[in-house]
Amino acid sequence: MVNARNAIESLYTHSCDIYGYLSEKDEESGITEKKEALLYKNLPCRLSFELSYPLEQTDKTANSSQRVKLFLSPEINIPCGCKIFVTVNGETISLGYSGEQALYPTHKEIRLKPLEKHK
Repeated sequence: MVNARNAIESLYTHSCDIYGYLSEKDEESGITEKKEALLYKNLPCRLSFELSYPLEQTDKTANSSQRVKLFLSPEINIPCGCKIFVTVNGETISLGYSGEQALYPTHKEIRLKPLEKHK
């Protein structure tokens, strides 16, 4: 199992920062609020992309949908609703996560939704 995990992790050529929501209680008011916070920084990972065909063509645009899957170590706990920023070849891709994670002894797979691309 160790060899299989090492082989998978050797493919982690990308890195990601993961933001989620943490509960913070205001001491004065006693109100608990959810605040966005950095949960993990610079985690080794791998993205897999799959385009869905056919393209949707209109008079002004062409649209396609894309399936994105994130691979990372199985020990990483990522709650639903996180924002994930993955750096691939110097470009940062903004992704959203919702749904269940596929957990294997060697890795974790998470389906993501592209939010936007920026440099």
